[in-house]
Amino acid sequence: MFEPLVAMGVGSVFGLVLDKAHNNIPASIITQMNMTNFTMMRMFLAASGTSAFVILALHQLGIKERTCKGGLSLGLKWFGGYGANFVGGIILGVGLFLTGACPGTVFAMMGANVPYSGYTFAGGVLGTILFGYMEKHLRKNENFHVRHEPATSDLAAKLGVPFEVASIGFLAVCAGGVVAVEQLLPWRQGQAQLLAEPLPERPLLDVTAPSWDPMVAGMILGGLQLPIKTLTGYALGQSSAYVQIAGQCARLVDSNLETNSPYLFRTIGDNYDLFQVFSGIGIMAGAALSNYLAGEPELSSLAANGCGDPVRAFVGGVIMLLGARCAGGCASGHGISGMATLSAGSVVSVCGMFLGGILCSVASGSFMQQVAVI
Repeated sequence: MFEPLVAMGVGSVFGLVLDKAHNNIPASIITQMNMTNFTMMRMFLAASGTSAFVILALHQLGIKERTCKGGLSLGLKWFGGYGANFVGGIILGVGLFLTGACPGTVFAMMGANVPYSGYTFAGGVLGTILFGYMEKHLRKNENFHVRHEPATSDLAAKLGVPFEVASIGFLAVCAGGVVAVEQLLPWRQGQAQLLAEPLPERPLLDVTAPSWDPMVAGMILGGLQLPIKTLTGYALGQSSAYVQIAGQCARLVDSNLETNSPYLFRTIGDNYDLFQVFSGIGIMAGAALSNYLAGEPELSSLAANGCGDPVRAFVGGVIMLLGARCAGGCASGHGISGMATLSAGSVVSVCGMFLGGILCSVASGSFMQQVAVI
């Protein structure tokens, strides 16, 4: 009973800060890929940097040894054995651009009643089911099991420097990135693009405020790594919740699930891990509470219509989770937790994610253009 309570508690803070930074509004992520709003990047870098600081501190104090997230190939020999990380990251990025969401923010979108968020969630579950059945056939590739174990995915070791030095370097990159995006577009201007009313001056961390600085929200989000790591041993991430839900859905219609999809069957019985499911419930509750306390602030015309339409939301959700499961993680699992451990596979996945999203923006003609999501 202890772990579900931790999951829901951490999830509620996760959802609250996502809503306060408005990173659960599709326009926030879509305009990030358009390079016209840096709300997502400011929060993402702050969260990843803070997470790295927590992991470094726990490692140095001997409380929790740092372990890298391993790399994946799934039979794809490209990119030094990180083929699945890169290809999955690109597919994930396409899904991010279409939905304006990542697997974790979908729960915060539903909590804040963002238009079409339920369609994105349903698409995500279907995408996970599709990957679950595809995985059986991927296993036929003789190189499927070729992957980088955590020790060989250690970016610090690849660079030939101590983990502590590499981690401090990563912290500096994140801090520099936060400063850089603030120079490109101050966070208040970014929030003004998303809200219909002018942003009022409020005390720091005022829960009734319509918006918080995404950097502050990101630091709180990254700081959640501390209770998760010390109390449960898990890490921030949310796409595995879809695997658990997809497995339960598949078992209702497939009596031969063990044969047809060993990947999904692994969620049945003793392997049924509800941590991220409870975390998702907490995220929804936290976002709903944040939105309520702020008086349900009105969104601008740029942001009010979700990702535009239900078909885009659903199809994008399918693509997003196909990519996340191929890459072995999502924007939070790789970007906040994985990169903070200096996992080469996570760095490759995140690079692929942004590349996929930006390429979609270019293809749609919206790159560097401030356009409403319709």
